[in-house]
Amino acid sequence: MKAILLLIKGFIMGIANVIPGVSGGTLAIILGIYEKLINILSCLWKNIKENLKFLVPLFLGMGIAIIAGSYVIDWGLTNFPIATTMFFIGLVIGGIPFIYIKVHKKYSILNVCIFIIIMALVILISLWSMDRTVSLNKLDFLLVLRLFCVGVIAAATMIIPGISGSLVLMNLGYYESIISAIKGLSDFSQFGHNFCVLLPFGIGVIVGLVLVARLIKWLINRFPVQSYFGILAFVIASIVSIIIGMNKTGFNVSEFALGFLLLVVGAFITFILARYDYIKNAASEGEEEKEIETTNEVVVENKENID
Repeated sequence: MKAILLLIKGFIMGIANVIPGVSGGTLAIILGIYEKLINILSCLWKNIKENLKFLVPLFLGMGIAIIAGSYVIDWGLTNFPIATTMFFIGLVIGGIPFIYIKVHKKYSILNVCIFIIIMALVILISLWSMDRTVSLNKLDFLLVLRLFCVGVIAAATMIIPGISGSLVLMNLGYYESIISAIKGLSDFSQFGHNFCVLLPFGIGVIVGLVLVARLIKWLINRFPVQSYFGILAFVIASIVSIIIGMNKTGFNVSEFALGFLLLVVGAFITFILARYDYIKNAASEGEEEKEIETTNEVVVENKENID
């Protein structure tokens, strides 16, 4: 059951990473797996067996979603852009209450300033768009090196909540070429070229995930309240960014009605998944507290007996 849930969550994250403007990191928070993912990626080789039990179904779901999403989501965004986008807005909205719990009644001037500054930066990034595409037809050492670096950048933006990795790829001019290479894996005549394009990019993604995960883990451990104010800002700003992207498409009443229905469905999905994780984590924390209390009682009894 746990592996199936991780597969579903990975699938949702994978689809999010394909759509420009939607953040996979945001969905990881909404789905209640962000902190665990960061902790595992930052110390991958410690307790490798347990880590793989978490990562394999998660990344398998992401991989399936990215390959399928390069076709299905492209079709959805082409034919029903408003409805498709509103579904992802719903996915983000559904988990916000469980993030807000972590910052409730912890307001201060510093925390509010962090919230406002991060929101502004994410929205500004979403407004920055460059209409150009880098050609990957002729591979050389310099282009392979650039693909590796782009992979590192993409991974960083994928794991940072509120910033869309695919939008950053689009701004850098690599989005269409990378998506084309993923689609081209099914074309055996071009498989070798597409594999050589995706390999350095994929290695860069892995390196970027590990490095950024360590930085984020340090921030959460050192400044937990401020980190979650920043995360909440990232999440809310991502909704604004998606809406900004929607304004570039034409308005259609019937599609908007369909989109509203999908928004409710998306919110319901993530709310149920996030609520399940919240209850499970609360239960495990309660058990830990009971164990600590029991241990303390035993220590006190032993001390009294000794006395």
